[in-house]
Amino acid sequence: MSQLALISGRLQGEPVTRPTKTGGQVTFFTLRVANGSTSEYWSVATFDEAVRAELAGLADGAPLSCSGPFHAEKYEFKGETRVRLKITADVVLVLKPRPRALKPGHDNPSGGAAPSGRAAAESSWAHPGGGSLDDDLPF
Repeated sequence: MSQLALISGRLQGEPVTRPTKTGGQVTFFTLRVANGSTSEYWSVATFDEAVRAELAGLADGAPLSCSGPFHAEKYEFKGETRVRLKITADVVLVLKPRPRALKPGHDNPSGGAAPSGRAAAESSWAHPGGGSLDDDLPF
């Protein structure tokens, strides 16, 4: 039987990728997950190239979610019993903020004014006969 977990939190530090004995790669990172007024720290490992691509370029504090099989184990630290939480991520969803929309009249990064309204709609349609799509119909 396999236990799966879905966790959401913030990246602690930067992901580290290392080679495996079999010639593959494994990436490790820590995810800080809020649990009420406390934080849990999950050790995450992934062998998936798509997950590694999602993690590329992320910095400390980046919000993300991951899911996969998990394992919890007890250990002793300075006489105190603690729980170590581990997950092998099969899927990662990076919760990146959306780019801000351009204000009308401002230049877009490509140098031209951003099309809006009808001009944007017309430029995204393929018109087989060429010519204008403006036929002066009242709707």
